[in-house]
Amino acid sequence: MGLNVDNLFIRGDIDRVAEMLGTLAAAPKWKLAISDIGGGWTQLIDSHEIMPPEFAATLSKELRTRVVCAQVYEVSGDVSLHVFEGGVAVESWRDDGGEDPAAEVQARVRAQGIDAPLLSFRETIQRSGWLMREKK
Repeated sequence: MGLNVDNLFIRGDIDRVAEMLGTLAAAPKWKLAISDIGGGWTQLIDSHEIMPPEFAATLSKELRTRVVCAQVYEVSGDVSLHVFEGGVAVESWRDDGGEDPAAEVQARVRAQGIDAPLLSFRETIQRSGWLMREKK
């Protein structure tokens, strides 16, 4: 089975990000894993592994910060990376034919100055340092 992940990387303090998620009407209505990954970045992963770029843009606008949306769907070979600054798209890349889609997206995440692995929600449960939030 291939890797299927959607990860958001948000420039900013974890407490500020967690607080904003509680107030956003556009926030997903399921469980979210949030972690301070260092370097001024917070990583956000939802339980359904679905973080659409539109949500990343909304979060970027509301927090007035940079948000990187990394998506890998190895089963179909689709991968993408979207970067928003203050809600405005500043970079968008998509591919459907790479030989190692996860490595390709991971390299693009690192190029943004983010040193964190792409993770599934299940992996966050097995690691320390992750906050779990539920929005109903």
